[in-house]
Amino acid sequence: MDMHKLVFLMIMIFFSHKTLAQDEKIFRELLTFGEKEKKNQLKDLKKAGKWVIHSKVHLLDLNDDGLPEGLYFTYRDGIPWISVLDANNRLVFESSMQIKGFGAKPYKINIVNLSSKVKLLLIHFYEGAISYLGFHGTARAYFLTIDHQDLESIFFYSGPQFFEEVEEGKEHYHQRQYSMKIEDFNQDGIKDVMISYKSIHYTYFYLGRGNWKVL
Repeated sequence: MDMHKLVFLMIMIFFSHKTLAQDEKIFRELLTFGEKEKKNQLKDLKKAGKWVIHSKVHLLDLNDDGLPEGLYFTYRDGIPWISVLDANNRLVFESSMQIKGFGAKPYKINIVNLSSKVKLLLIHFYEGAISYLGFHGTARAYFLTIDHQDLESIFFYSGPQFFEEVEEGKEHYHQRQYSMKIEDFNQDGIKDVMISYKSIHYTYFYLGRGNWKVL
C-alpha cells in the first residue's frame, strides 16, 4: 500500500474513534459503488457525453417528522455534489464541494442536534491530494444546517481544514492532526464546533440561517 494512503487511512481511523456528542449518528463510506452499478452508470452516461456517478441514497429523518428524507452524493464531470430529497423524493437542496486533487470524496457524516431547533450534518471531506514535485493532501469539514426542522431552510458552509499532510522531496515532511469537539462552549443553548491543533483553537458559533462566527 502507498505510504500516503496508509497514513491517511490511519488518520481516518483516529477520527472515527473520536466521540463528538451522544446524540450523533455517524455514516461512513458514503461513496461506495458496486462495480456492476458503476459500469452501468458510466456506460449510459458516456453515451450522453456527461460523467455522473451516484452514491446510494441514505434515508435519514432530517426534520424529525418521522418520515425518511434522502441524502446522496454525485460526481458530475469530476466535481462532487451533495443533494437532499424530501420524503416525496423531491430535490430540495444541492451544492458542490471544492476539490484540490486526486482521491477527493466525503467519507463520514456526524449528525448532531445543535439545539432543539437546529440540526447539523458535519461532513468530513477529503479534498484530495497533489503529488507534483511532492505530496500535499488535506481534509475539510463542511457544515450543513437545517433550521426549525424546515427543509426549505437548509444551508451549506465550507468549514475548517482539519487534516494536512505535506511532503517536499526527502527533506521535509509534516502532518497536522486536528481534534474536533462539539459542545456549548459559551452556554447560550446552542452547541459550537471547536477545531484544535496543539495550542491553536478555532471555535465556530452558529448564528442561524447558515451563518457562523469564528473565534
